[in-house]
Amino acid sequence: MRALCLLMLLLLPTALAQVDLFSAVASLEDGGIRHHVILRFSEPVQKLEWLLPYQVWDLKLNPDFPAECWIENGIKCQMQAEANKSIILDFWTSQDSWTTGEKKTVRLDYTFPFKIRKAIIFIKLPEQAVLAEVPANASFLPGDGKVMTDGKHIIVYWERDRLEAGEGMVFSVSYQSPLKGFDFFWLLFLLPIPALLAVFWLRKMRRQILTEVLLPEEKAVVELLEQNKGKLLQKQIAKQLDFSKAKVSRILKSLRKKGLVRIEPVSGRENRVLLRYEKRGKEEDSQGEG
Repeated sequence: MRALCLLMLLLLPTALAQVDLFSAVASLEDGGIRHHVILRFSEPVQKLEWLLPYQVWDLKLNPDFPAECWIENGIKCQMQAEANKSIILDFWTSQDSWTTGEKKTVRLDYTFPFKIRKAIIFIKLPEQAVLAEVPANASFLPGDGKVMTDGKHIIVYWERDRLEAGEGMVFSVSYQSPLKGFDFFWLLFLLPIPALLAVFWLRKMRRQILTEVLLPEEKAVVELLEQNKGKLLQKQIAKQLDFSKAKVSRILKSLRKKGLVRIEPVSGRENRVLLRYEKRGKEEDSQGEG
């Protein structure tokens, strides 16, 4: 019994570990579902076992700490996560879906093994697909989701606060391809948010999510770029923040992987840093070393 109690104490930090922010974007594609998940931990974590009821492939990670993840009945990780540090998981899964006539329904299960303070889940429909039911909220479950668009895709999203470990995060959306001759952009006038405001809000939401998971020195660089119309020379960043060249290079490498900056060579070994809020950059790791 004493040994059992000791074992429980050893497991307790992992069992009660909390995720401060869980953000997931699920893009419905022809070959499956493409997931972009950001996890920010509120306390140290050494182990993650995230069971997913789907086939998983093409797992890629971008952590702020030493981590090794692999596919085994979902996603498993050994890590040295510290409080307020984050990991980004990009992966594909098969679809849990069924078709009724012209309507297709996709079900998504993000149930997570840790407590979560804040969760934001986005499901992005295929390009020009439309919600299958009228009113729109009859097309998805739970019914408290909200609808927006980025100009090409309809996006349904949900926000959740203070979830318990293992508490269900199951969502579904029914959609169909537009009728022949249907102009997708007329649909923008039927959505609860006008098109331009929706696109602006989506970019603002992505910016908020990304900046929430930044380290203090990364936030300092982003804020400095914002104060200078989104662009500065790399040496100007080092000078104004009183950072070494090596430190600035390391910070920019991390920000580039998170899709927050783009690096442009100017001349010789000098680079210009441009602020952006898009998907993760695909620049070579050799960029930004100046």
